[in-house]
Amino acid sequence: MIKIRKEPIWIVEAMSLCYIKVNDKKIRMTLDNNQRSAYYKILNKDVKNALKKLDITEDLKYFFKAYKNDGCLANTLLYSYFDFIELDQDNLKDEWIKRLSKAFDMGYAKDKMSFFGLELSTTSGYDLWNWFEEYEFDNQDRYQLIKALHHPSDIVYRLMDILEETVILLKNELKNDEKELNVFFDELGTQQATLNHFVDNQPIKWSEEAYIIPSYVDFDFLRCVTREYFPRFLNVFYGAGVAFEYVLHFQMSDSGKNNEFLKAISDQSKYEILKLLKEKMMYGQEIANKMKLKTPTISYHMDALVNLGIVTVKRQDNRVYYELNKEVILGYLDKIKEEFI
Repeated sequence: MIKIRKEPIWIVEAMSLCYIKVNDKKIRMTLDNNQRSAYYKILNKDVKNALKKLDITEDLKYFFKAYKNDGCLANTLLYSYFDFIELDQDNLKDEWIKRLSKAFDMGYAKDKMSFFGLELSTTSGYDLWNWFEEYEFDNQDRYQLIKALHHPSDIVYRLMDILEETVILLKNELKNDEKELNVFFDELGTQQATLNHFVDNQPIKWSEEAYIIPSYVDFDFLRCVTREYFPRFLNVFYGAGVAFEYVLHFQMSDSGKNNEFLKAISDQSKYEILKLLKEKMMYGQEIANKMKLKTPTISYHMDALVNLGIVTVKRQDNRVYYELNKEVILGYLDKIKEEFI
């Protein structure tokens, strides 16, 4: 079932804007003219203006500085613990604090660091401190991150204040575009068949629901996010600068897929999971037990492998099983061989 939101999730938009600012990312210009919507130029101009007016503070850098695989502290405090779709947007701060207040233990720290693609295998504060050294955190970063992971609600108010101010800034820059963007929302509601086609062609077929969420800051691409726990569903953040016709033909290039494949098999955990699946089809908790990892961590890895098509998903006896797709893996290897040999 597809559900279409009529406006962005403003906190998510603010997250994206802050991340781009702190890490000096450029607003992406990835779409050709024939792939752009009528609102592309408007959003490009206004989002860039908002970016210029956003001040870089020490707090902003603390929360949004990117670590090795593009994760940041703000992401691990928000995205890996719950999904914004399920929260009351009018009481978001209270809802957020309520969720995080349940997470005052190392189990939370382990699961949330998995969002970075990093695995924690220790509960010792001393070992944890040294573990961060492998990822080139300086001492101040290590101290702040450990504190945040153990007591997330202590700092969440600081982060929420930043995001609320950023939302006001962004809305102010976009207020002159309200008429055009309302037209986009109306068009979004009439494109059910196009959106069904897009969702049906996503590798993760077993999502029970799909939410289509318009996006302003990430206005020139589509971002698909699956929830990490059951009931699972797919969130599609739909850039308002993307033409509906383009979505019908949207797919990653062969070169892009090859790069993602190489990234996946170079990750130790994903590599070991693939080796396990070579022996037999397995369900998530079974893989977690074998790997000695938490189930949200396994879910994070499996989404990446399923999206590449190198692992397939089957429902059986009320469980979701994963199976190695050897034919697709051989296809990737053949394409890579053609490029280099």
